[in-house]
Formats: sequence, structure tokens, C-alpha cells
Amino acid sequence: MKPQLTILIPTYQNFQTLTNCLLSLIKYTEYPYKVVVLNNDASPAGRATMDQLKQTDFEDLHLVHLSSNQGWMGAINRGMEYVDTPYVCMCNDDVLFIPGDKAFWRKLIRHLGGRVAAVGPSSNYVAGWQSLFRLDSPPALPVKYLIGFCMVLRTEIFQDFLLDEILPGGDDLDLSIRLRQAGWELIAEKDAYLHHIGSLTGGKLYAGYWNSAEQQDQTNNALVRKHGLDAWFDCVTMEPFSRDTADDDLKAALSEEDAWVGERVQKVLEEGKTGANIGCGHNYIDGFTNIDKAQEGEKGAGGRKFEGAKVDLSADAHEIPLPDNSFDFILARHLFEHLIDPVEALREWTRLLKPYGSIVITCPNDSGEGETLVIDFTHLHAYTPESLQHLLGQVGFRLRDGKAFAVGSFGVEVFIGEKGL
Repeated sequence: MKPQLTILIPTYQNFQTLTNCLLSLIKYTEYPYKVVVLNNDASPAGRATMDQLKQTDFEDLHLVHLSSNQGWMGAINRGMEYVDTPYVCMCNDDVLFIPGDKAFWRKLIRHLGGRVAAVGPSSNYVAGWQSLFRLDSPPALPVKYLIGFCMVLRTEIFQDFLLDEILPGGDDLDLSIRLRQAGWELIAEKDAYLHHIGSLTGGKLYAGYWNSAEQQDQTNNALVRKHGLDAWFDCVTMEPFSRDTADDDLKAALSEEDAWVGERVQKVLEEGKTGANIGCGHNYIDGFTNIDKAQEGEKGAGGRKFEGAKVDLSADAHEIPLPDNSFDFILARHLFEHLIDPVEALREWTRLLKPYGSIVITCPNDSGEGETLVIDFTHLHAYTPESLQHLLGQVGFRLRDGKAFAVGSFGVEVFIGEKGL
């Protein structure tokens, strides 16, 4: 499978630490990625040591010898020459991926779309809301800055916001400020954890200075000179967290899809027609028959970790025990990609629809930047607007409306004519 993510790892005389990082990456995570190791040690001995990586059988591991020590920022910027994937990750060599989280990259990348430009995991050794020890936050939240020990970005955006190599430090804060000033959003994904040894190279090369009060003062002063006091203070000040505010911010990217679906649901209600909400989860619609495989109150994965299902009828989407011609309208929002047999489900929904009844379906758009099957491993099928319309046409539905949303999903509204025609 073609790589979707390029992981850039600068390194300097940390061969054993880097080896442990790579082994844990390969062993414990799954994603179509490639790795570019950027060797900052230009000495013959340094190159010879790093050349041992060429003996591995990791086919998507690429070693780049830099002409001199470019530092972290310079190495990342040089590494962008080797990025040809939709997503790119800046990654330290002193991190360890942990057992039991093969979905690590999917958890991060699923946020990248709409106005979200960058996302980062939680860790034991990291500042801000990404800290493992900040337990007063939800699994994911919008933040004012991300730390560069592991930051995943959309490549097309990062290409216009390369790291400032003149700064004495704080390149990740500088990048965060510039991205947010340009209207982009940053997300901390707390459910993705990465173990960070921390300050290994800096402490070795700049002992006594690295992470000292002097370095912090120089970094802060440089950021203030570049961006002004207000922008710097806004970035580094951690305001009291509000779950309601963060949830609203995270849902903002979905507002376009919400509005499009909501208009159609509201029309059904206003006209006094009958509607079914199949795969409803906890998204109950008053006035509709809400159907889900889950039992009433049952909690599950994803959004239902905290909210139980709210259903009028518990049934599989492929076999719903209701009479023929029960509904004028069926809504199936982000369900279709999870169905084992979508054609059989459509036949069942056709049975439930009255003549000239309609269906609204929304699902991830596989014609976007990423492949939806690898971004979310629970997806059993992938669709583009064209492929879904073709499938619906084969079952007898005709297109009434369709729309692609900036967040990376799309919706179609189709209707059935006289049955059997």
C-alpha cells in the first residue's frame, strides 16, 4: 500500500536510542507510513554507524546523511524534500511506542481535515495539555500549542510553515502561533500515548544550558520579539479548561454537515412525514423512529463511551422487524461504511420506504487526502460521492441532492420511484 504518512526523525549520535525507537514503531504500530532518518552527524564514524540501518529489512526506512549538523529545525526542513505523502510527522529519536496501541497513527490522523492542521499525542514528558498528568481534560481537545517531539501535520499546509531555524528554541511554539494566526486549529489527542525519554540530545550537547532558566528566557524573548507580547502570552497561557467549549470547538468542523442533514430532517418533521434514524447511537431525533443494533442505554466505543445508546428499536440495519412501507424518509449518518453487506441493507431499507420515499446517507469521502479504510480500521467499505451514487443507482435509487463537506465527508439524498420499476 502506498504510504500516507512520512515520519521525519532527526538524530545525532543516538544510535541505540534511535534503534529502540524504530523497533517499537515497527512492532507496535500499524499504518502505511515511511520513515526518513536525518543523520546530523557528518563525521565518517557517524555515517558508518548510521549506515547499519541499511542492513535492516524495513523496506520503507530511508537514511539521509546531512552535510553538517543542521540541528532539529534544519534537519526537519531538509527532510521535507523527501515527503510525498498527505501527512508528515516531526518525531524525536528518544521516543518509544507502546504495546497495545496499533491504532496510534489513526487516532491522530483522523482529526486532520477541515480547519485542523496539526495534532499531537499525550506523553509523560511534554508540556501543556498533552501531558499525561493533565487528567482534567477529555480524550481530545483544541489547544493553543503542540510540542514538536511528535507532531503530525497536513503536508500541504506545513510546506508553507517550515520551522524558523534562527530561533534559539521554541520552534514548536512559533509554529503553533503562526498556524493559529493563519486560521488553522491544533488538536491534542490524549487517547494516543507516546513515551518520551526527553532532552537526550540537548542535554548531551548543551549540558547545563538545555531546559535551563537561561534557555527558556532566551526562547521566550525571541518569540516575543517575533510575534509580540500579546501573541506569545496567549500561546503559553493555559486557560482553565472548559469541556463545553472544547466540545463545541471540536464539533465546529462538522457544522456544515450538521446543517445539511438538519435541513432535511426538519422538512420531514414539518411536513408530518414518517422518518427512521438508522444507526442512531445516542443521537436521538424526536419524532423519528430511532433504530440501532445497540440496546437502550448500552455503551460502546467512540462517542458511546460516555453516552449510552438511545433507541426506540434495537435491530440490525440489514434486518429490521417493521412492516413494508413504514417510512417516508430514512437517515443513515456515518453508518454505511460500517455495514457488512450494504446492498442487502439497501434492499431492506427499500422495503421499509413508501413509494417515492427518500434516504439521506453521509459517510467519509475516500476521494480526499487520506484513505478512509486505514484512517479508521472499523470501516468495512470506502466510498466516494460517485461510487456511492453508482451503487445506489444499481439498487434503483435516483439522486436528488449531494454535497461534499470540508471536514472530509459527503452526503447524498436519493429517492425511490414506484417499487418494482
